[in-house]
Amino acid sequence: MDDLHDRDWIRWNGATMEQYIKIDLKSDSLPISTWTLQYVIEKAGGTVKQKGEWMADTGGI
Repeated sequence: MDDLHDRDWIRWNGATMEQYIKIDLKSDSLPISTWTLQYVIEKAGGTVKQKGEWMADTGGI
């Protein structure tokens, strides 16, 4: 992902969660454009299911 250009964010963290891959991004300004990342995901055969805040598992609370 370091080879992706035209971006104002960096990959902060990533993890697999059930059947999903979660990618956390860090940016010093808002709004940010994630079209380059979405393009790579779609070209690899994936789909973007959620943008924005990740809904963390709160243990049923």
